Amino acid sequence: LSLMVVFIILWFLISHSIRTLTEGYVRSHLQHDVESLLAAVHFDDKNRPLLNTGKLNVVYQRPFSGHYYQIDRAGKILLRSRSLWDQSLEFDTPTTGQAINLHAIGPEQQPLLLYVASYVKSGVRLTIAVAEDLSPIEHDVERFQHYFALTAFLAFFVLLTLQHWLLKRSFQPLERLRAEVQELERGGIDKLSQNV
Repeated sequence: LSLMVVFIILWFLISHSIRTLTEGYVRSHLQHDVESLLAAVHFDDKNRPLLNTGKLNVVYQRPFSGHYYQIDRAGKILLRSRSLWDQSLEFDTPTTGQAINLHAIGPEQQPLLLYVASYVKSGVRLTIAVAEDLSPIEHDVERFQHYFALTAFLAFFVLLTLQHWLLKRSFQPLERLRAEVQELERGGIDKLSQNV
């Protein structure tokens, strides 16, 4: 039972750690993309935002690719990635100079990790949101959990077999003593062996 509890705790801890590490990596990647978007945004003479998409990853051009961005001003969408098609990202607006991370459901029911930050550029307050589909990560974590569960079950079986063998071997001297006691009761011997 204690081995089973240990393996279950290990399974939860390792799964949580892997999910946390991978989401941290994705979050860092999203933060860099937000900074790239901020650098790529400029304004025309009527203060309308323009985006130099040549500096952005082509993954933002493929519809429903799982990589999305959206740039808002005062809650109104100014620019969005082609990958969003006709949909939009829903998020709370952080205060200027702040950033938030959140999970959301995106296009085609994709589980998204969003990084949202607010900036002031050329006197205009912008909120930039970048999102990435977590489905591949979730799939990899589930696959790892299955492999870990199988490995843990095999290790549990090996440890249980080893424990059974060790206990049986450890109690062999007691089995000899039991046989001697039975022989003593029957009168086959007149004293027990001293090597117990």
